[in-house]
Amino acid sequence: NHHREEVLRIFKSYDLNADGKLQKHELMRILQKLDPVGMTDAVLNKIMAEVDINMDGAIDFEEFLNWAWSDSGIHHEMF
Repeated sequence: NHHREEVLRIFKSYDLNADGKLQKHELMRILQKLDPVGMTDAVLNKIMAEVDINMDGAIDFEEFLNWAWSDSGIHHEMF
């Protein structure tokens, strides 16, 4: 669907090393664009703990997609 393709486009644009995962610093780039003042390391750590379901230290596309469309996700700011 269109929204999934758009989320994938955004995901790939921030996946700097093209490994199919967002590392912590890559996710921080997205979040700082949305909230440059409020996005702290503590907030990022909380988000990583919530979103990184398989606990591998990175966010894969399915984890990102699930989070983006969850109640606590970023879809309101992105779309």
